[in-house]
Amino acid sequence: MDNFFDLRATHNQLIREYKNICYCYQISLRQPLLRVAELRRAWGLWQTRPRMITIASRLISGYPWNTVIEVLKHEMAHQMVSEIYQLSDEQHGKQFQACCQMLGMASWSRRATIELGEPVYHSEYQADQRLDPRVRKVQKLLALAARGDERHEAALAMRRAKEICVRHNIDTSKTEVNDDYVMHIINDHKKRLSRRQLSIGSLLSEHYPVQVICSSLYDARTATSHRTVEIYGRVADVKIAEFVYQFLQASIDRLWVIARANGAQPYSKASFTDGLLLGFSETLDRANQTTALVVTAQQQARNYAANRCPRVSQVGVKTRRAQHYSYSLGLQAGHNLYIPQTIEGHRLRALPTGKR
Repeated sequence: MDNFFDLRATHNQLIREYKNICYCYQISLRQPLLRVAELRRAWGLWQTRPRMITIASRLISGYPWNTVIEVLKHEMAHQMVSEIYQLSDEQHGKQFQACCQMLGMASWSRRATIELGEPVYHSEYQADQRLDPRVRKVQKLLALAARGDERHEAALAMRRAKEICVRHNIDTSKTEVNDDYVMHIINDHKKRLSRRQLSIGSLLSEHYPVQVICSSLYDARTATSHRTVEIYGRVADVKIAEFVYQFLQASIDRLWVIARANGAQPYSKASFTDGLLLGFSETLDRANQTTALVVTAQQQARNYAANRCPRVSQVGVKTRRAQHYSYSLGLQAGHNLYIPQTIEGHRLRALPTGKR
C-alpha cells in the first residue's frame, strides 16, 4: 500500500503522542528515537541499542490513528520492561502485561502477536474475532449470565458455559468477561462537535451502560485532527449505544422536516433538537428500567474508560434560551419517538416503544 502521508508531520505527531501517553498515565520514561520505517513482519519494534521505537509505515497508511497509538503503547510497554524494571529476557510475560495495564491498552494490543482486522476501522469490535469460536461462545454466555434480566436466564447461561468448558477442556482464565470491553470511535471528520452530538453523548452516558467521551483523532493522510465521540463499554452495549446515537441523529433531521411539512412552521431547529432530546430522556426516565445490573454495568464502563483515558474531564452541555414553540414541538416528538426493539439479535434495554 502506498504511503500517502507527510513523514515529518507524522513523526512530530508520534513525539506528541509519546509525551502525552507519559503524561496521562504518569509514566516516567526517557524519550527514545521515534521513527517510521517499512517493517514487513511487525507493526512496531522496540530496540534497546540504539534506543529506538519504530512504527511500520504500512500501519500508518492503512489504519486509523487510534490503532497506531495502541501499537506505540505496545512498544512503550516493552521499553518500560527493559528500562524501568531492568528485565532483558521477558517478551510478553507478567511484567509486560502489568505495563500494558498501566498504559490503559486495549486487550488486542497486549498480545504477543498483533493481528489487525480490516485495513481501516475505528472500532475494537473485531479485536477478538480470531479467538477459538468455542472460547467466544463461552465469553458470550458469561456476559449473558452477568447481564441477565431474569435469574433463570442467568443461571442457564452460566450452566451452559461450564458445560462447554468441561467438554472442550477450555481454560476459564481465557473467558474473562472483562475482555469483552471495547472502545468505538464515531468520526464525522469535523473540526468541532455539534451541540446535539454532545447532548446525545451525555444522554447515552446517563441512560445506558456505556461511557461517552469527546476526544480527537489525528489523520496522517491530511495531517489534521478531527473531533470524535468515543463510546466505552461491553461489545453489545457499545453497539446498542452507537445504534441509538445514529438513530437520534437521523430522527432529529427527519422529524424536523415532518414538523415543517405539517405547516407548524417551527422557527428554530436548535430549540426543536433540545426539546426532542429532553423528551426522549424523560421517556427513558419514566420507563424506570435502570436495574441494579444496569447501574453496575454503567460503573464498570466508567471504570474501563477511566483506565483507558485517566486524565479526561467531563464537559457538560450549557443551557441556552429556547424558542418556546419549536422546543415544545421537539419535546412532544421526543416523547413519541419509536426505536426498534432489537439489533443484531440484541434486545435494546430501556428503550421506549413510543407510538408508531
